[in-house]
Amino acid sequence: MPIALVQDISSSENDSTTITTTFAAPPTDGNLLVLILAHRLGSGLALNISGSPWTFVDVIQYSGTRNLEMYYKLASSTAAAVTVTFENKHRAILGLAEYSGMASSNVFDDWGSILTDTDTNTSLTVPLTAASSQAEELLICAIAKFGGTTSPTWTDAFVAQDNRRTGDGSTHLSYQWADRIVAAIGTYETTGGWTTGRAAAGIIASFRGPFNQAIRSGAVITT
Repeated sequence: MPIALVQDISSSENDSTTITTTFAAPPTDGNLLVLILAHRLGSGLALNISGSPWTFVDVIQYSGTRNLEMYYKLASSTAAAVTVTFENKHRAILGLAEYSGMASSNVFDDWGSILTDTDTNTSLTVPLTAASSQAEELLICAIAKFGGTTSPTWTDAFVAQDNRRTGDGSTHLSYQWADRIVAAIGTYETTGGWTTGRAAAGIIASFRGPFNQAIRSGAVITT
């Protein structure tokens, strides 16, 4: 079964200790779930994520007190709603995505992260740290910005999936994320763009499809 996006959803909060995002339907057991969290707390990771255990990919802090975090898990009796709890009230954006056709174990491959604290930046290039380990993989890149932005763009065949902001103005948060399904081993990156210069941070991650080697032209390639 090829890799495919099943559903994705996001929500935002301007002044709360929790944020909840709810899928249209409960995820299917065995599917990959990816959680993207942008928030202004700046004092560490989210205190609690419902439906744990979630596996931490990376956190990157930018502009002093803004965090971008990414997590993943394979669904197992996972509820449609996911809630993140924080220590203090603050602004946050929570995005969730579900993918089918993924590896049933050892699904995570690689990651990379980068930031810019320059408030005139209107793009950010986010590369993986190494080449993908197999041909068929899912790539996901998320960028969070300090301030509201519009007109998100992506390069290198990444497909825009969601963008959201907590409000207007330079004190709010915005995020955008995109994905790409690849069929060849390689070193991948993408550049996200937007209007209005902002400090920003980006995380990219790669996840394995179901085979260590792809099946092509009716022949099974083994190692």
